[in-house]
Amino acid sequence: MVAAWSVDRLWRSLKDLIEVLSDLQAEGVDLYLHRQGVIAEFERAIIRERVLSGMPAPKAERVTLGRPALETATLPSSRPSRRR
Repeated sequence: MVAAWSVDRLWRSLKDLIEVLSDLQAEGVDLYLHRQGVIAEFERAIIRERVLSGMPAPKAERVTLGRPALETATLPSSRPSRRR
């Protein structure tokens, strides 16, 4: 049996995960993870990989990503007034 604190202690990419799980299964080795949020971690990793893989094309075309910037003059003050 292989025991680890969490999934990110064993591998860093989805490709590595698949390889490790395949090797463990081939050898008949069980896997125990203390933190059980494995599925959520994988989903976040997959989403992150997809987003990052889609970034080079817009950057190459000089497309601005994200929300449009607001003009500084239209922004409310972030500091509350300190009247006493």
